[in-house]
Amino acid sequence: MRFSVNNLEVTAEAVKSSEVETITEARVDILVEADMPKDRIQRAHELTLEGCPVGILFERAQVKIKYNLRTERSGKSLSPEC
Repeated sequence: MRFSVNNLEVTAEAVKSSEVETITEARVDILVEADMPKDRIQRAHELTLEGCPVGILFERAQVKIKYNLRTERSGKSLSPEC
C-alpha cells in the first residue's frame, strides 16, 4: 500500500523500569496529514505494526505500547485517538 503523506509527526515516550532495567511501556502519538480516507491510513498503520521488527521484539518482550493515531485531511481533523 502506498500513498503520499503531506506531513507526519511522531512523538514517543517510554517508561523504563528500574526493576527490570528495560522499557516496560510506551506511548506513541502519530499525526498523519494525507489526502486519503482515514480507514486507509489506519490500515497502513496496522500493516506497519505487523511488519515492524522493533515492534515485534517489544511485543515478544511484553512491552505495553499504546498508539494514538490521528489523521488530518485538508487542515481538518478526521479522527481522535485510535
